[in-house]
Amino acid sequence: MGTQDCLEQDKLETAFTGFLNKHPDIKTQTSLAVAVSGGPDSMALAHFICQWSVLEKKEIHILTVDHGLRDAAKAEAEQVARWTEQQNAKNITHQILRWEGDKPDTSIMEEARHARYDLIADYCQHHNIKTVFVAHHQNDQAETFLIRFAKGSGLDGLAGMSALQSYSEDLKIARPFLNISKQNLIKYCDSNAVDFASDPSNENEKYLRPRLRQSMTVLEKEGLTPKRLASLSNRLRRARHALEVMSERAYQNCLKEENEQQVILNFNMLSVEPEEITFRVVKRAAHHIRGHDGYGIRMDRLESLLDSLLTRPELFKPRTLGGLIFALKDKNSALYIEKE
Repeated sequence: MGTQDCLEQDKLETAFTGFLNKHPDIKTQTSLAVAVSGGPDSMALAHFICQWSVLEKKEIHILTVDHGLRDAAKAEAEQVARWTEQQNAKNITHQILRWEGDKPDTSIMEEARHARYDLIADYCQHHNIKTVFVAHHQNDQAETFLIRFAKGSGLDGLAGMSALQSYSEDLKIARPFLNISKQNLIKYCDSNAVDFASDPSNENEKYLRPRLRQSMTVLEKEGLTPKRLASLSNRLRRARHALEVMSERAYQNCLKEENEQQVILNFNMLSVEPEEITFRVVKRAAHHIRGHDGYGIRMDRLESLLDSLLTRPELFKPRTLGGLIFALKDKNSALYIEKE
């Protein structure tokens, strides 16, 4: 192995070891899944984890989803299956998961993503697998930042993808290579003679991410590289974590009553918190009642409600938002958030 080959290997090993050190419970799991499309990113991940699994005696399930959207998809999935067989390892298996049925006419990439993760989650549930590795990398993180920035996301959205994210109560998505560039992953494949396929949809300007890749060329000339955008996401993620800890503490301090129908908060205590903490506490209360993380309550509308509430509480009238009623009671000392 040449010097350049060793450098690429070392980069991936450093990233992977650092990831496992932060999430040691994954080391205790005997079966793990890897989502592999056949492209350079996921093939690099698959090759690396397969090498690691032999030493660690882990059972690896390589999962390839055939969305049925391109004629070449079936052949690419079968290519991954052949590559898996060539590893000649009893601890490594491959499964092709197919998205059956009619396909939507609009938002096809988004719907395909949902279908892909649902198929993977269903497989993992049936095989008692708690973690699936995916090959999102530094360039993906940068693109995610730009997409969310264009949509007006707040700090939480701009913090980008997390290295370990809960998909459901039973499954976590692991992204150990978020700080590795796409170019590094391609070089890793070349260094280890790992064949990969190219998905033409990645260049189709009909879709958002390929269009953003075109804009990245311009941004890089101004110094805004994928590495810098990914670093910014990392810093925002640290800030998000700190705010989450502080807002949870404030929520518990302000909480007067909590059940499935309503949350009552001490408004006198809540109103002296920093505005961002107040926002998160109220959103946390809405989350508790609604049972999910806020879809249906637009961020700008909740901000407008809180602005009215905090600026002139004596003039605040009960308001409905996202199926909830927000009202000040008990001589404006308590904020009631209730189901409509």
